[in-house]
Amino acid sequence: MAEWSNALVLKTRVLQGTVSSNLTPSADYTQTVFAGTKDRIQYVHMNTYRKGFTLIELLVVIAIIGLLASIVIASLSSVQSKARDAKRIEDVDQVRKALTIYSSDFGSYPIATATTTLTATSTVGSAIISSGAMSRMPNDPSIYQYSYVSDASGSTYNINFCLETNSIRGYAQGCDNYISP
Repeated sequence: MAEWSNALVLKTRVLQGTVSSNLTPSADYTQTVFAGTKDRIQYVHMNTYRKGFTLIELLVVIAIIGLLASIVIASLSSVQSKARDAKRIEDVDQVRKALTIYSSDFGSYPIATATTTLTATSTVGSAIISSGAMSRMPNDPSIYQYSYVSDASGSTYNINFCLETNSIRGYAQGCDNYISP
């Protein structure tokens, strides 16, 4: 033990976390040698294990990230549908207000006894825009369209629109939604 007079050997059990004074090396141990005098101590780590992540650990992390990403994408899809539905309600309400202005100016709503699509070039859309009640006709934020039908005298109308979700109170998912004066 003369060669160990100026050195302290500390072995820690890696798997169980216990400290041992046994000097026999084992695969379960990490050996740390503190060599030198009181003024100068050198740390030498004798570890045969490589540092880094194993392939299995990396694959588990990638799988967890993929799972979280799919959950986020699925929740964003429903949020986008709800936002489009809110825009549709806003658009239809804007057209309803413009039709009220048109009716107060001309005494009746635009007459279209057959269902017509509300666009800037349709007869109803061009009548509303030319009267100054609206500057432009709103477009559906997706693939659907707004439609308009009135009675023969122009005393009432229905605006038909579609919704993607059931998130708007008082309206149903699908294309069976109407607004009347």
